[in-house]
Amino acid sequence: MKNIIQIMLIALVLGFAGISEALAAKVNLQINHKLGNEVFGYNQSTKNNLNNSFELSRMEYYLSDFTIIYDGGKRVKIESSYMLITASKNSITNQIVDLDTKGLSINNIEGLEFGVGVPAPVNNDDPTKWPASHPLAPKSPSMHWGWASGYRFVALEGRTGVNLNGTCEVHALNNENYKLTTINTNTKSDDNGDFTVVFDADYTRALENIDISGGLINHGGVDEAVTLLNNFRELVFTPVIISSVEESNFTNNVNIFPNPNSGNFSLDFSKLSLDNENKAVNNIKIYDNLGKLLKVIKDVNSQILNINIEQKGSFVIGLYNNNELLLSKNVVIE
Repeated sequence: MKNIIQIMLIALVLGFAGISEALAAKVNLQINHKLGNEVFGYNQSTKNNLNNSFELSRMEYYLSDFTIIYDGGKRVKIESSYMLITASKNSITNQIVDLDTKGLSINNIEGLEFGVGVPAPVNNDDPTKWPASHPLAPKSPSMHWGWASGYRFVALEGRTGVNLNGTCEVHALNNENYKLTTINTNTKSDDNGDFTVVFDADYTRALENIDISGGLINHGGVDEAVTLLNNFRELVFTPVIISSVEESNFTNNVNIFPNPNSGNFSLDFSKLSLDNENKAVNNIKIYDNLGKLLKVIKDVNSQILNINIEQKGSFVIGLYNNNELLLSKNVVIE
C-alpha cells in the first residue's frame, strides 16, 4: 500500500509541475489537397492563372513554427513543431500539439500562424540527428539540399508546355525566404474535445504569376522560387469553415453562379431547406483566403443575392443565422 501511495504522489507531482489541468484534447491540422476546384492528383493536367498548362509529379513542403491563436487573441507557440506535407488525393491530418503538454484550456481556435519551410538555425543543422520517422530526417526523394542552404522548403516538380513536354521544377530554399503567415479560422472542439483546423490547399495557385509556358528549372532562393514561397504563404491555403449544424440536416442546394467569375456573381439559396431546424439565413459573411472577414451582408430578406467582390482570389461565403454558421461555399474571382 505504501508503494502505491508513493507512486500516486509522484504522478500527481509530475502532473502538476507546469500543467495546470490534465487535458486529453489535441489540435490537428487537416489539409485537403486541390487543383482548383478538383481533388488533387499527380499527372493531372491543370492550368495556372496565366493559362499555362502543367501537371505535377512531386509536391512536398514543410510547415513549421506553429502558433495557435485562440479565445480572443491569446497566443501559444508550439516549440519544435514541424510537418512534412506530401500532396495526395486524400486529405492529410497532422497533430500540431497535445494540449495536455501545454496545460491549456481552449474554447475556440481563431487562427494558426506558421512558416512555410524550416527556420534557422534548425535549417542548417544535421538531418541525420533526427529519428527516421521525424519530418526533418533524411527522406527519399531528398528534402535536404545541403549544409549551406539547408532544406528544400518546397519541392515542386512536373511537366509543362503546350504538349506537357517541358520540365517544371522549383526547389525553393534559403533562410532569408523563411517567413511566417497567419490563416484565420473559426474552429470549435468536437465531442472528444479535439480541435481540427481544416485548410484547402490549391496548388494551381502555387504557380500563380509564374510563367512556365516554356519550361522552368529553379533550384535556389531567388526569382521564381521567392514567388512560389510567397504564393504558398498568401494564396495556396484557404480555411474551411465548418458548419455548426450537421451537413446531413441540409438539403444542400445552394448555388453560386457563375463560379469562377470576374467579381460579380449571384448567390441562390432559395432551394435550401433545413430538416427539423427552424433556422433561416439572415446574414452573409465573406472571408478571403487567409480567413479575414471582408464583407458582411446583414438583415438578408431575399434568397437570391447579387454580390460584388473587388479583388481576385479564393473566397468563402458563409451563410449564417445570427452568429451561427449554417453553411459555407467557395467562390473564385479571376
